[in-house]
Formats: sequence, structure tokens, C-alpha cells
Amino acid sequence: MKNDRTEIDPNCISQLLSAVDSASQPEVDRIVQVAINQLQSRSPVGMFGDVAARHMWDEYCWVLQEGPFDDNVMGLGSLSDNWDSTVRSLVSSEIELLPRHWQIFLTSYASKYDSFGDDYALGNIYVEAIESVIMDKIAEKASRRTLDLIGPHRGDVIGYEVSSEGLVCSTISNAGLLSDILASHVDTMIDAQADLSTITDEIIDIYMELIHDEAASSPGLSELLVRFEADIKALLKEKDVLHALQHMQAEILDVLDA
Repeated sequence: MKNDRTEIDPNCISQLLSAVDSASQPEVDRIVQVAINQLQSRSPVGMFGDVAARHMWDEYCWVLQEGPFDDNVMGLGSLSDNWDSTVRSLVSSEIELLPRHWQIFLTSYASKYDSFGDDYALGNIYVEAIESVIMDKIAEKASRRTLDLIGPHRGDVIGYEVSSEGLVCSTISNAGLLSDILASHVDTMIDAQADLSTITDEIIDIYMELIHDEAASSPGLSELLVRFEADIKALLKEKDVLHALQHMQAEILDVLDA
């Protein structure tokens, strides 16, 4: 009996694997972002009292950059290992939701970065290998973040991360006062949901003091400022200062979340 065999052109295999890798990269990136988004949606544990972590993603990045933290806290084991397990569980859950063919594709993709020994063959599924590759990519993103703005000395660096604009903030900055004001409200400025009214009013009050001093030699101008001070403040808040602060906050968040 004749034993028929089909010979597959090695070039076809190479092209197939290349196509699998091209298809897998966006899926890997998606899972990485899903895990990050889930960490960003969770409130911080609050294990570092001097770190202004906004969510668990901030905390994980801090642990990764400043660790390892291998102390056995309250009998719970290594802090760094516990964080690794938390993030890995998010990745594992997302991989388990994938159809079988995607798990096969991602296993092939992972084979470029992980060694399976002699057991690996095209078509096999190795979830742990997929997890490891995705964990490495998450760690790479975490390690590239600039975390000074949530660190213990965030008040010292915030002034270097903004460009003042608008009449009022530019004047306050030229007077050398803006950095100190931002430093005293640093936790507000790094919170995208925070109400900026308090810092806006403080900046306007300081600005009014400056222009009152300048107007002291002009009685007419000084009287005008006193009589219409409330209106001037309201106008400055609506048309100038609040917009400038929102711009500075966006700059800060861009640096922090890059």
C-alpha cells in the first residue's frame, strides 16, 4: 500500500508564522492595555503613605520601579511577588477568554521570547508562556513611567512640569510664586477629577494683591480695583485662570500617564 505524504514548503511555514506574529502583536497589545485599564479602575491599596497613588496601576509601577519589596508584611509574603500575582491573574483571566485558535497563535508568538524545550510544536497551547510575555510587556510599560509626580517629593518637581500661560498665571510665575502654589496643591493637580476652584481662587487673590500694590500710586486705578474687585475676580476666573490651570493639569497628567 502506497504511503502518501504531503511535503510542505518551508517557505510556506515561514510565511504562516510571520502572518501569525503580525496578527498576534495587536492582540498582545490589547491584553496588556486591558490589564492596565483594570488596574487603573481599582482604588489604591494605600500601602505607601508618602506616595500619592491614584489607583493600583500607580502602586504596581511604584513597586516595580522602587522594589523589590521582599519583606514579609503581616505574614503575607513578598510584597513584590504579591503584586506580580495580582497582575498575572488579570492577564490569565483575559487569556482564558480567548478562542482556542488565538491561544495557539499567541503561543506561537510567545515561542520567540520563551523557551519551551523540545515539547513545543506548532498548534500547542502554553498559557504560562503567553502570560510571561505579556507580563514582560506590562513591566516594560511600568518601568518607563515617570513617577516623580506621585512620589514623596512631588511638590518639589511639579513646577518643572508645567508651562504657565494666561495673564494671571504668567504674572504669578514671573513673580516666582507659581511653583510654591502648585506644590501646596500638588495632590489636587494630579487628580483629573479634582475641583480646581480652591487653587484658582488662591491664585487670583495673590494676583489681586500684586496689582493692588502696583496701583497704589494711582488713586483712580486703586479705587477702580476696589470697587469692581468681585467682578474682576469672576472675570479672571472664567476667562483666564481656570483655563490656564486646566492646561497645566493636562501637562502634568500627560507626563505622569505617558
